[in-house]
Amino acid sequence: MSSKATPKLRIKLKSFDLKMLESSVTKVLGLLIKSGADVKWPIPLPRKNKKYTVIKSHFVYKDSRDQYERITYTRLLDVVETWAKTVEYLQNMTLPAGVSVEVRIFTEKDEAAKAAKKSTATAAKASIKADIVDTKKKDDKKETKSEKKKPAKKDAAWDDFTKIEGIGPKINGLLHDAGMTTYADLAKADIDTLKWILSDAGSRYASHDPSTRADQSAMAADDKWDELKARQDELDGGKVK
Repeated sequence: MSSKATPKLRIKLKSFDLKMLESSVTKVLGLLIKSGADVKWPIPLPRKNKKYTVIKSHFVYKDSRDQYERITYTRLLDVVETWAKTVEYLQNMTLPAGVSVEVRIFTEKDEAAKAAKKSTATAAKASIKADIVDTKKKDDKKETKSEKKKPAKKDAAWDDFTKIEGIGPKINGLLHDAGMTTYADLAKADIDTLKWILSDAGSRYASHDPSTRADQSAMAADDKWDELKARQDELDGGKVK
């Protein structure tokens, strides 16, 4: 019988008691060697810690708590080649109640299939990661281009509303953010819309009266600056004196 077709045994022993686990591993190892099986030396796996928090009381003393920790120790035994006596010894052996035993049978074909599956999964993850990096680079380039274009567009086309009586730099920015970029846009805006923009910015701006903004903006849009100045002489903070 060739070694490739020979089934392998993987024996996993677990326990909360380290001394009990070590004695059980020694016993199993002795039985396997006695049966003539080819055994790899026991492999200690990382221990698993699990913590529990229990509330001791309730109501005003609910912050009083007890904490407990459970540690699971694990050892692994790989049997490369087995005989009839090996299975017989394993079936008849007795271990302490505090030790859990798990036995798995597998061949080298199973290992090859598992390795191929793992390799495929790794390649898929690498491909997804590369796609994410490429998408992120494209998005960064788009954002950089849009950030460079926005200031130029604003400087070239957006009117300065601070020339209108009653509009300061902050309200000027609020109107621009709302989509009003020219004097003509402001002249066409509904008073209720202007009031909503101001009230949405906070109580500090909600008290402003936008009723005279439309006629002032209409004069500025038609380049009637003299008439606008005369109109502003009649106003105080954008309101009629």
